[in-house]
Amino acid sequence: IFFMFFFFFKQKTAYEMLRSLVGSEMCIRDRVNRLGKRMSTEAEICKKNEHVFDYPWEVVMKALWNKYPNKELDFVKFNKVIDMQMVNQNCLKFKKLMFAKKFSMIWMYTIEEIEFDFERKVFTLQSRIIKKSAFFPSIFNVKEYIQYQPCDQLSDKTLYTKQVVGSNLVNKYMDKLNSSFEKGCKIVEEKCKEFLH
Repeated sequence: IFFMFFFFFKQKTAYEMLRSLVGSEMCIRDRVNRLGKRMSTEAEICKKNEHVFDYPWEVVMKALWNKYPNKELDFVKFNKVIDMQMVNQNCLKFKKLMFAKKFSMIWMYTIEEIEFDFERKVFTLQSRIIKKSAFFPSIFNVKEYIQYQPCDQLSDKTLYTKQVVGSNLVNKYMDKLNSSFEKGCKIVEEKCKEFLH
């Protein structure tokens, strides 16, 4: 959003992951069929990006887990778990609070609502801005819906889907949105390589 703007775990249950999740750095997700329904009722316009990682879901999750801190994303000052719920032995839901700041007068607080399904290998996240500075461009006041899942059941590749919901004016800033998406994918790709070498 800001300026259009796990491997390490094997096949573990949600209970086994509970302690290590607290305070960890991760990103977002929601099932594709649920995404579509949510978009149609919440926003005037929706923009979608997809990227396929040539790595298994477990590797991508580990990379995503270690995304922050990163010098290319230095505007993210902190990203902390503030609430967690164990749905069952294979599923966790939790919330994270993120603070991003660019320059002294441009900042925002974001809430990320995350669901981690270990059995189906689906990681979904929904983010929304809860507070921002007066100088934060209103055009970037959008919501994000993100999902990571295997391309198919037998695939060693992972599909990342990101949908951005906002006003029609978002169209004018698609270059910035696409650039942010590509940068995020590059960082995760580099982390994947680190964990495999």
